[in-house]
Amino acid sequence: MKPPQSNSSTPGPPPYQTQSANRTPSTDSDAGESLALPPVPTEFEELEEMSLEEMKKLQNDQDAFENFFKSLDLVKNPIEIRDEMHGNNIEQARKNLSYEDKLIKAKMDVDELKQEARNRREAFEVLAKRQAKALERFQPVKLLAKLDEKADEADMASEDVSSSFLSGEIDVNSFLKRYMELRKLYHLRHSKAVQFRKGNMQRA
Repeated sequence: MKPPQSNSSTPGPPPYQTQSANRTPSTDSDAGESLALPPVPTEFEELEEMSLEEMKKLQNDQDAFENFFKSLDLVKNPIEIRDEMHGNNIEQARKNLSYEDKLIKAKMDVDELKQEARNRREAFEVLAKRQAKALERFQPVKLLAKLDEKADEADMASEDVSSSFLSGEIDVNSFLKRYMELRKLYHLRHSKAVQFRKGNMQRA
């Protein structure tokens, strides 16, 4: 920004006019932040109050012009706002960093809980499979098959005892005792199998 060209023949500096009075406010950016600027004024009172010599100094002295430019409220206020926002961002970043250790520990705790949950789920699945396998033995079809199998075993064992008696391998007392035990066991198991079948047929 350069100060207006002055004319030595004029008694004093004219009002500083600009054609940007109706321009839409622009934005300035600092570290990714947008800062809305106020509208550009149509005149600068600071310039109107200056003498011709002071204006010439601004025109010829770059440092003086920079200092004057930065002292304008139009420039100073947005800069102060920008600096304040920048400072707030730095402070917030420091706070975030102070939470880093807590966040790391919290993440480790969460990972441990997840692993524990996985271990418990795997242990549960193993136990569930064992339980399912154990319950298979008590399914109606398998129970009935087991009863029939045991009844057949008792029946065949009684036949073996008869054969042993007829071949003279055992005496009559041993035969009667053992044979009656096996036949009684056969009829008991066979009777249970029959009742079991009837019960399943009625429920079906």
